[in-house]
Amino acid sequence: FFILFRLYIFKLFQNRSKEKREYKDATQELFTNVQRILGADVLNNLKLKRIWVGMPQCLVKFSLGLPHKITNSQDRENLWETYYYGAKPYQYGGETKYRYNKEISFHNKILTNIKNN
Repeated sequence: FFILFRLYIFKLFQNRSKEKREYKDATQELFTNVQRILGADVLNNLKLKRIWVGMPQCLVKFSLGLPHKITNSQDRENLWETYYYGAKPYQYGGETKYRYNKEISFHNKILTNIKNN
């Protein structure tokens, strides 16, 4: 049993090391492409996890992570989305609702507005 447990722990750490290496490699590839396509200034802001109007949606997700909530609407040619970050729960009428620290709006996957609450 002890040998199996040690083998399990070894495999667990081995898998985590592989995941960390893959994440590091993917991040480096992202940084290389951002610098090549968007320039060194954009890369520096991305490394500092800063967001700005005009930023592509995928880079916002890299900087801030996945949002707590997403709302969207669209027509034939346009997609509007709002990402909500920093959820703070509160009770209203016996139901749990959320207030958010940050609302980030996108139009066709480009950041158009940042609202800090």
